[in-house]
Amino acid sequence: MDAFNQAMQLRDQQMREINQSFYLAINKANQDARSAMQIASKPEQKISVITVKKGAVAAAIYARESAIIALGQPPIPPIDPMRVQKNSAKQKERQEKREKQFR
Repeated sequence: MDAFNQAMQLRDQQMREINQSFYLAINKANQDARSAMQIASKPEQKISVITVKKGAVAAAIYARESAIIALGQPPIPPIDPMRVQKNSAKQKERQEKREKQFR
């Protein structure tokens, strides 16, 4: 159980780092687009700024998804051992009848 908890903590930390870098990339793309939009005066320039922003956002999304895929599957929690069921008297009788039928 301790190994599972440590693996989950490590994965959570890695996910936080991935999400933080994604957040920073998106904020930078938005900030760059805002400053470029203030300078742009022609419609073609504004379209170009929007296109560059969409490309930067798409690149950030791709980088985030690739990093998450590189992490692999989340750790699998340990499975409790199976408990042996004790047969009741009725179940034992039924089982004995079945065994007699097949003999």
